[in-house]
Amino acid sequence: MLQKSLLSFMFIAVAAVLAVVLGADAAVAAAANETANVIITQVLYDPLGSESGGEAVELYNPAASSVNVSGWVLATETSPTDATIPNGAIICSGCYYLIADLNWSNAKDNSSWSNADFEEAVTLANTDAGVALKDSSSVIVDVVGWGSPAGIAAGLFEGVPHGGSSSGNSLVRRVVNGSYIDTNNNSNDFVEATPNFRNSSSSASAVANTNAEIQIIIVVSGSGPVISTLSILTDDDSFLPGSQVSPVPQKNKTVSVEAVVADDNGVADIASVVLGFNSSAIAMSKKSEINSTAAVYSAAFNLSSSFPAGNYSITVAATDTAGFTANSSSQFEYLTLTAVDVDASSIVFYASPGSTYEVVGDNSTSTATNITLLNSGNVQLDFDVWSTNFTAESSTVEASRLQYTFNGNYNDAAFGGNMTNTKARKDINLNPGFMRGLSIKLKLPLATVPGNYSGVISLVAVNS
Repeated sequence: MLQKSLLSFMFIAVAAVLAVVLGADAAVAAAANETANVIITQVLYDPLGSESGGEAVELYNPAASSVNVSGWVLATETSPTDATIPNGAIICSGCYYLIADLNWSNAKDNSSWSNADFEEAVTLANTDAGVALKDSSSVIVDVVGWGSPAGIAAGLFEGVPHGGSSSGNSLVRRVVNGSYIDTNNNSNDFVEATPNFRNSSSSASAVANTNAEIQIIIVVSGSGPVISTLSILTDDDSFLPGSQVSPVPQKNKTVSVEAVVADDNGVADIASVVLGFNSSAIAMSKKSEINSTAAVYSAAFNLSSSFPAGNYSITVAATDTAGFTANSSSQFEYLTLTAVDVDASSIVFYASPGSTYEVVGDNSTSTATNITLLNSGNVQLDFDVWSTNFTAESSTVEASRLQYTFNGNYNDAAFGGNMTNTKARKDINLNPGFMRGLSIKLKLPLATVPGNYSGVISLVAVNS
């Protein structure tokens, strides 16, 4: 519960509730439940040095007898068999086993750390990830996860994932009263600490006490706001999970958001609800009250058609009159839009046989007699270009008599050339919201029969 006025901290010092928590390097009692599983005692997933060769997972056998771990595997977000322990691997009672990334002996942050019992290329993600130890029958023996549970694959965390460690630090299993704890809750069982790795040559009795932690219980009265739901109402593809937002060419797309915010002290105690997106803070208005303690808040923001496609996050922060804040987040995908606008729908050449005529492209969509291409989507564009021949009754002017260029240089083959009846890809890299002129030049043969010739130039925009 969050305090809403003056706080009075109550430190409970009764022996029954005061627990001394030994640090990561504390001695572990040799006595253990004989049926206890091998446990993960330390994970370094974000080393200071190389991510390739600097990661490690430490195992410990708390049982009274040795455990054969041949064929056991480490499963990660990257692979269900990211590392496979080799045959003949035994962890004796009260002993450790260190699995490390390939080239650990050279790449580890500290040369004084123990060498690994086994090295294999392991990939541990730095955010929203986990590692599971599975036996040879693929049964999960132990698992550690860190980050947001929404972003971690099933089976890669227990209870609530740990919040994570900073670069260079490990997640280390806590020790209480001389024994590792295992409450099946990663947030409770692990702490961030300076790495101190042990291998099969180390044992619990060989580790000295170096620090201690004292658990403090603080009882705080009062309550703060709670965001019970956060919904992105705009969803243009109901067949896909999550929210997808489709751009509209040359128009803004409105994304609507709703949040249900509750406060045990009443709706009137909710001072503000703010939507955050793309460095903008948008005040959410109260749409309706559900009851005396909960209300629906809404807001909206606009995305232009040229806003980059991709996955985006929104956050909502609800603050009460005492300054306590609750936060929630959600995601949506802004879909790809490939679109081009051309200001000229037809070009007329008043020509004579043997003459050359040119229409110069420009960067203005208001000049319909000059060709301008506008990227009205949100991805970079290239173009496929081709043309029909130009015909008048039984007479023909070949497509090759018409030259084109996207940069004013007809001799630059990368940006133009002679028209053909087949597609030619031109990588012009037209960015969203930008314009590019298309110039065309007609060279009529001297033997051209007079008449009204017609044909079609085709332009197809494609993602760069």
